[in-house]
Amino acid sequence: MLVGDRQVRARVDSGADISILSSAVYDQLERKPGKVREINMQLADKNSVLKGFVTQLLHVQLGKQSSRKGVCVAPISDEMLLGHDCCGTSRH
Repeated sequence: MLVGDRQVRARVDSGADISILSSAVYDQLERKPGKVREINMQLADKNSVLKGFVTQLLHVQLGKQSSRKGVCVAPISDEMLLGHDCCGTSRH
C-alpha cells in the first residue's frame, strides 16, 4: 500500500471502523500533511482510548485504487491498520 511517498505494510482489521497510520510512519513521510484535528479513538475493549490526529488530504493507494483522504494517525505497532473505511465496506 502506498501512503504519501512511502510504501507501507498494512494489516486488515475487520473489527475497525477506521484505518490508522502509525505515528512512526507519519514521521518518516517526506512531505507530511498538516494536522486537521486531534481525536480520541475508542478501542475494542471499550475501556481504552487511543489519542491521535487526522491529517490534511494525503495520497493513498491500495492496488489500483487511489484517492486523497485525511488519514488517522496514532501510536500503533503496525505500520498501518486497514479498517472498513479503506475496505469499502460498512458495518452499519
